[in-house]
Amino acid sequence: MACKGPGAELVPSSVDTSAFDGDYTLKPESSFRSIRQKVESEKDVERRKQGESLLQMFAEQYANFRIRNGVIRSGTRLVQEFSLLDAKVEGNTLRGKALWHEDVADPGDSSEVHVMLRLNGNMLEFAVLDKPGQSSDRPVVLVRRGPQNSRY
Repeated sequence: MACKGPGAELVPSSVDTSAFDGDYTLKPESSFRSIRQKVESEKDVERRKQGESLLQMFAEQYANFRIRNGVIRSGTRLVQEFSLLDAKVEGNTLRGKALWHEDVADPGDSSEVHVMLRLNGNMLEFAVLDKPGQSSDRPVVLVRRGPQNSRY
């Protein structure tokens, strides 16, 4: 499906994410914990630099994180989109299946992934799940900012 203008979602979602909708700022020091621990314990200078570059790439991938009407977008150089196909909310946690486009500027390829959102006050954890219901070991931690009703 083609975009209808700048910022329009590639695949609209009918999933209600109103409790999660908003703009978020990445907390890089709290995100990607297992990778960060490996980088911090690395003694080889070259390998440590490679690890730091990887962490920077992940930080760019989850910058400008926003949720609107069942669609999650984030990124700086490449903007990725997760459009929720279905989801279940239990308490402060949403688990569901999403259609993921790694680059909204190149909408030709996509894949289905399982995702999790967990909101505690203004703190949000986001993870692409390894398997339905199983969180990866590197959740992204974000803080909600600004009003919830801004647009893409």
